[in-house]
Amino acid sequence: TGAVQRAHVNAMLPPDWELTTTFMRSSGPGGQNVNKVETAVLLRFEAARSPNLPDHAKARLQRLAGRRWTNDGALLISCESPPIGGKGLARGG
Repeated sequence: TGAVQRAHVNAMLPPDWELTTTFMRSSGPGGQNVNKVETAVLLRFEAARSPNLPDHAKARLQRLAGRRWTNDGALLISCESPPIGGKGLARGG
């Protein structure tokens, strides 16, 4: 049953090329760790090329995304967080 559950979860995940993350240094004040700790992340979703979204969902997503929609059809979402206890964002792996 564990293998079946893993297969089900993997079937729901998009392929690696559809969703990428980039870790970077956050802008703004950062105290001792400014320019040392990566405390921001940029998520890029290749929405226009995704075979997992129907066309009407892509059109709605593009309309809602505004400036976050790139010319090549990717949705960009960024998140910045001030360092907590001198630690950056945890990376899964």
